Order: sequence, then C-alpha cells, then structure tokens
Amino acid sequence: FDVFQSAGLDGAGRVVFSSYYQPVLAASLKKTAKYPYPLYRRPPDMVNVDLGEFDKKYAGESLIGRVTKDKTLVPYYNRDQIDAHKALAGQGNEIAWLGDKFDVLDLHIQGSGILKLTGGKEVLAQFAATSAHPYNSAAQLLVKSGAIPRDEITHDKVRAYFRAHPESQDWVMGSNPRYTFFKLSPLPEDGEPFGTINETLSPARSIAIDPSVIPLGALAFFSTTSPQADKEGRLLGMFPNSRFALCMDTGGAIKGP
Repeated sequence: FDVFQSAGLDGAGRVVFSSYYQPVLAASLKKTAKYPYPLYRRPPDMVNVDLGEFDKKYAGESLIGRVTKDKTLVPYYNRDQIDAHKALAGQGNEIAWLGDKFDVLDLHIQGSGILKLTGGKEVLAQFAATSAHPYNSAAQLLVKSGAIPRDEITHDKVRAYFRAHPESQDWVMGSNPRYTFFKLSPLPEDGEPFGTINETLSPARSIAIDPSVIPLGALAFFSTTSPQADKEGRLLGMFPNSRFALCMDTGGAIKGP
C-alpha cells in the first residue's frame, strides 16, 4: 500500500468527526390525517450541470437547478419554497407520507431511513438527490436564538421543542434550505443504508468523506475519541477509538477535513 496522511485542520492531519444514523419512522404510502407530510422522489425538472463540460478549470464541479419558462437556469427550490409554499405539491412526486415534520427533517439530514408502513411492511427510503442548497443546522439556530442552551442540546430536546412550539417549525426548519429527495427500495438483508458507492454501510466501519480531500473507496485508519453508552442509552463517557474504516459515503454537511 501507499500510505498518505490526510489533509487536516492543522499540520498534524487533525480532522473533525461527527456521526449519523438510520432512523426508523412510521409512514404511509397514502396521505391521511395521521400522515400529512410528504417525501418526494427526485423531480423530473431537476437538472444537473457538469461545469467541467464548459471549462476544464471547473472539472469535478457541478450545479443543480431547474430551467424556467424563459429558458433560464436557476437554483432548485429550497425547503421554504417546497414545504411552506408547496412548490412541488400536486405533481405526483410524493412517494410516502410521514406523521411528523421533524421526522421529515431528520430523514433529510441523515439521507436514508427505514419506513415502517401502515400495513406492517418495511422499506428503505434511499437517498436519490439533493437540491444542493447550503446545509444549515436547525438545532444550531435554536442554540443561537437562546431557545435551548448549547450544553443541553440533544436530538430529543429539539424534537420536544418543536412539539411544544409548532408555530416555530416552518421558519426554524426553513433556515436549512437544503432539500433531500428519495427513492423507495427493498430493505437489504442486513437492514443497513446504502452509501455513495452504492454498497450497504457497515456500522462503525463505514465513514463519509469529502471526495475532494479523500478518495471514495479508500481504506482509512483513524484515532479519535468516541462516546460509549449503555443499553438504556445513558452516556458512559468518551473513550479512545482507533480503527480501520472504509470511505464509502459522502454528505451535504461533510466538507473539507
């Protein structure tokens, strides 16, 4: 093997680690009073432009947008336009319906999830495309606004805040303009999501990277600290973690090292 030190935030190759997971969500294939919030497939009017085809200096860069009636290429609709102003409603692009707006946002952030349908069947909501708008954290907006103290922010507290303040959901969630589109697939035998390389991911061994820094498919070795929890989910502490991993995925928020 040829061994290379990753580009990092400093001369020692230091990088930032975060984590992601695959939510399991109740869903319906039809809109009902209990399941009113849609998941959309990749819309047929979404256009991907390879800028390298126009100028070699932009090789590897692309734009995602749509063409207007006057033949102008513009950015694709953002979250506020799709959710609050119904830019895609009634066009037949809905593939499933969820019962909670926060579940929709959660699935968009994670990029994949298991849908437990009303008839009992489970299917995979698999990443199909994104609107390519910048990713902004709704949780961080709640911290900056003072709604939740920074040292108390958790996934469950964000969900509880939205349930207690439904009037704030649209504007807080709309602060994250990036929108994710899905396709429904049979659930793999191991139940794991697919990564960018179109292979199922292995828990704690598959990592998402920025391909402009580290190539997809590379074998990586890292040393960091990771949280450990007991069976009830109580945090036991942070412990050293050194292991090999495979670079199998990418993410809208995974930029740089």
